[in-house]
Amino acid sequence: MLARPEATERRTPDGKRGGRRFNVTSKNRANLTGWAFAAPGMLVLMIMMVIPILTVLYDSFFVNIYATTSERTFVGFENFRSLVEDDFFWSAASNTAIVVVFRVILTLGVGLMLAIALNQPFNPRVRGVIRSVVMLPWLLASSVVAAIGVLILAPLGIVNSTLSTLGIAVGNQPWLGQTSTALWAVILWSVWRGFPFVFVMLLAGLQSVPRDLLEAALVDGARPSQRLRYVTLPHLRGVIFVVALLETIWTMRLFDLVYVMTGGGPLGSTHVLATMIYEISFRDLEFGRASAAAIVLLVLSLIVAVLYLWLERRGDRGQAVI
Repeated sequence: MLARPEATERRTPDGKRGGRRFNVTSKNRANLTGWAFAAPGMLVLMIMMVIPILTVLYDSFFVNIYATTSERTFVGFENFRSLVEDDFFWSAASNTAIVVVFRVILTLGVGLMLAIALNQPFNPRVRGVIRSVVMLPWLLASSVVAAIGVLILAPLGIVNSTLSTLGIAVGNQPWLGQTSTALWAVILWSVWRGFPFVFVMLLAGLQSVPRDLLEAALVDGARPSQRLRYVTLPHLRGVIFVVALLETIWTMRLFDLVYVMTGGGPLGSTHVLATMIYEISFRDLEFGRASAAAIVLLVLSLIVAVLYLWLERRGDRGQAVI
């Protein structure tokens, strides 16, 4: 917030009152400088994000939005009503909820376990190699990761070959080709794609936990599980909230991994909201309904973000009271 410039009264040489002038203090000058540096970025943000969002919101109230101007028809909330009555929307929304819940939980669990394991003292070179290997899925493009998943989960892929070698008779199981397993295969593969980010964030948080607290808990006879619960996790709470929020929002708009691996099939069993929007737009050419679905996805993401922030602030207040 900008501080108001200090106003001083100016007098003429004969002692009469003159006009008022404002002195720009160093604090005001620093604030103005900060806003000047932030203005280009804010302008780019508005051009790249705010204006497209407003355009999509505007388009959601029309049909034939990319036809000539004379054929553009205002329908109000009809596009939103048709979404609510569409089974395709509810199927994609339920799949999105399932993917979000399981991916966030699994990525947090796997990332936390790996971070705790690599935070233990051992050979730095070995730790560096393991860290590089773990980060590999995050460094690759999502489409590349999805293509690798298609090859590994194919009927003649590595997964079926490995299971057969271990004596588990599954045959040439089409993991991505049947409705009972396709969605879960996509979820597990998206966990492999996303857990390295969680791992790095939690490892950085673990390295910031004060060593004297851990040593004091060890002297007091606390078991490893107790040290994790009462010392480590409370210090990671802020990092976990941020990571969970980011993973939730990223997963809600998950598109490329699903589209490359299954294309929404088989029989639409893996369609999520992002792939549904794509199908409505470029298969059905119903850009008004697609814009309405995009606005619904945006509102859901904002609700989740606000809920996460509210829970974090509530936790901060609880800790302050304690």
